[in-house]
Amino acid sequence: MKQLLIDSAITSIAALVFALILIPLLAKISGLLGLIDKPGHRKIHVKPVPLVGGLSIVLSTGMASLLTQSGLALFTTHGVLVSACLVLFAIGVWDDRNNLKPIYRLAVQALCAWAMAASGIRLTSLYGMFGFEGLNIYWQYGLTIVIITGVTNAFNLMDGIDGLAGGLALINITILSILSILLGQTALFVLLLGIGGALVGFLKYNISKINVFMGDGGSLTLGFLMASVGILLIESTRVVHTVNINYVVLLVSTILIIPVFDSLRVYVSRVQRGNSPFKADKTHLHHLFLIFGLKHKWAALYILGLEVVILVLGFLLGQFTTVSMSIIAVVALFLFVCQLLLLNKGVDKWKRLISEMESTY
Repeated sequence: MKQLLIDSAITSIAALVFALILIPLLAKISGLLGLIDKPGHRKIHVKPVPLVGGLSIVLSTGMASLLTQSGLALFTTHGVLVSACLVLFAIGVWDDRNNLKPIYRLAVQALCAWAMAASGIRLTSLYGMFGFEGLNIYWQYGLTIVIITGVTNAFNLMDGIDGLAGGLALINITILSILSILLGQTALFVLLLGIGGALVGFLKYNISKINVFMGDGGSLTLGFLMASVGILLIESTRVVHTVNINYVVLLVSTILIIPVFDSLRVYVSRVQRGNSPFKADKTHLHHLFLIFGLKHKWAALYILGLEVVILVLGFLLGQFTTVSMSIIAVVALFLFVCQLLLLNKGVDKWKRLISEMESTY
């Protein structure tokens, strides 16, 4: 245990230092790399911003993992997970440079999710959630692919304002790292702490005057990693009984509620308006907070605060009721907040319409 703590401290601190050094350097050559996010009609920023956050997180975590035996063990014990994350990272960086069609990106996500299921990282049961228990092999593959692909895509869509995607990832990585050490997944524990250190370094520049964005290279990789590790930890509880499996299922589920249900809400809204679910607009949760009148940093902080409330409420409810009822309750809370913000959006729209009408007279 002592050596594990030393290795994890070295990895996290090294990843933080590497990120702090790499980001300014990568930002300076972002034009040469083709990793620049230019302003557009649906973009919030008005100046070109380097898309090197994801690149710095992956490089920093990778280099830091090579410094310890625990970090090196990850490449042998979880080779498929590492390989799939690197494929998603490469596709994300390519998308940052060339704007891939969503269907191509989705296909690669699904293929990587299938690889995870084939490697053994797949849900074998729903553990009583909504009355379901064991799953046959076809449902195991199908549900695992849908969950990993869905979460990966959903988290990618959260990278809309400064501090949001990085902050959500840091909270979620913290929860997963705690579960990892409790379940004896030492290699994952070291990896997650390394990513946490790199995320802290990224957030320093993401919300500063230098201002760099995470980009698809970072958000796709992190979304995929969190979904895959979440499933791995749930399944690990079947073997290691040190933690109540209901709490593991509940915590893994609650950390994904905001990105998943915000994406589902937006997709349904687009389809109801007769648009493609992949047609970009300004209806995500962070857009609604901005319409409410908050600045970027405050909007991100409110959403991160909501994430913490959902986690705490879900955990507390899990002490008194079933996992299913706890999840329903926190999802209802999230949708209630969204509905309040949508009401404000409607009022704001009418105020602008009335102002325009008055200005014509």
